[in-house]
Amino acid sequence: MLKNGKAIPLLRYSASTKSSVYPKVALAGQAGATATDKQALEIAFASQVLDRPLMGPPDMEPAQLKALQKAFIDAMKDPTLIAEAQAKKIGIENPMSGPDMLAYVRKIYALPETAKAMAKNALADGSFVEPVKYTSFKAELAQIKPKGKSPHALLLFKGKGKPVAVHLDARTTQLTSSGREIKIPPFKIKELSPGMKCQISWTGPGTTASALVCN
Repeated sequence: MLKNGKAIPLLRYSASTKSSVYPKVALAGQAGATATDKQALEIAFASQVLDRPLMGPPDMEPAQLKALQKAFIDAMKDPTLIAEAQAKKIGIENPMSGPDMLAYVRKIYALPETAKAMAKNALADGSFVEPVKYTSFKAELAQIKPKGKSPHALLLFKGKGKPVAVHLDARTTQLTSSGREIKIPPFKIKELSPGMKCQISWTGPGTTASALVCN
């Protein structure tokens, strides 16, 4: 619908990252009417800016810390790693350095208490959120179809007649295989095999599973 113009994006749920396809779409993180509103939005979107931080203990030797910070940034520039990330559709562009991350965290903590209270109240307000209704069923896993080189997959379960298709999102689908919770995304489909009996939680045909318990 987006490609043929039948749907037009109105708001991008991001603090500062503009879409290359829709550069004029407003950013939610910059939609505040007042200075306090904008500061509260900056707090609310802080976790998105930090994304997946790597941390060490607070008593690290300065030389060791500096070496690890440099090694991380150097690794993010490695052509082989970049090519692998692109093939698996994992975004590692524009990594934030350790010093920049520390400066950003200090900036967020230094924002006014009024903005912090506004963000806290807004994030705790569930009145406008409609709970997702999940259903579950049990079935035997018949086939695993990886989605290209990404860690995601289409799972086909035996059903009455046609197979039942369920999407596995390696980042969001919770997987328990043979009694073990599998958390690392690339390992999830490796822990599944045809013939396993699974309990699938989802929102309906063709959707992504919220949880899979397989044995």
